[in-house]
Amino acid sequence: MPMISLRIPQKGHSERLRMLAASRFKNPESESTNKHHRSDNTHHDMKHLETIALYMVTGAPGDVVASAFKKTESGLGIVLAKNDKASDKDKEYACCFLRYLENPSDEAFLGSLPLLTSHSLKNLQYHVNKVGDLTTMICKKLDAKIESYVESSSDHFLDEEEFPGHGQDLKKLWLRTGATRVSGVKQGLFKILDICRSKPELAQNSASHRVLQELILAASVFKDSSFSICLQSLTSEQRFHKSGPELFPKFWRNLDKLRQYLRIESLIQ
Repeated sequence: MPMISLRIPQKGHSERLRMLAASRFKNPESESTNKHHRSDNTHHDMKHLETIALYMVTGAPGDVVASAFKKTESGLGIVLAKNDKASDKDKEYACCFLRYLENPSDEAFLGSLPLLTSHSLKNLQYHVNKVGDLTTMICKKLDAKIESYVESSSDHFLDEEEFPGHGQDLKKLWLRTGATRVSGVKQGLFKILDICRSKPELAQNSASHRVLQELILAASVFKDSSFSICLQSLTSEQRFHKSGPELFPKFWRNLDKLRQYLRIESLIQ
């Protein structure tokens, strides 16, 4: 049986948790992370903290209720911590998450979405809306960059060179749901941006889970695309006048926040 540890944080642990909570959902390797402020131990556990927080956060800012987990001789241990005493609901979420880790579904990513939307719907909706707003704010510049980029790119959509990793998963999802086949890198990038700025209203049902899966995959595919890599290099060197130099870094950071949900899959694997 898994071992679950419930604790009220002491001063030192609370401070470490505060720093981790401030950067939860962020990519630990991104430029904007507070990685340099964290100890080696907390940096090592960051991936696990983010994953667990997705399941057990209540929606209140900074209210992370799981700080880390590790394997012990007694089983898999989770240390729960928050500003107040850990509640029965916190323990219930921890048990639910542990059971899921021990018995993942065959489709790990898709299978995790019902649990995510039931435990973290408010935070999911916040990040979905944030990505949608930022995509809309810079869409004209993105559209122009795509137009110029595709002149020398491949004619095949979702080929491994342009769209690595989860790009094939996104293509399979579109085909499985009967979407019109998308061909060409330009059309593919435009469709992905349309998904990113769609801001769907999430709910706890299968239709919403499919929309959320598509959005998370789209954010991941776009951030990993060859176009995005070129654009990130460009935006780090240039100042975009009307859009403001801060919008593109915010856009990249918030795509990373949606991409964190795929970490559940990598952790289970």
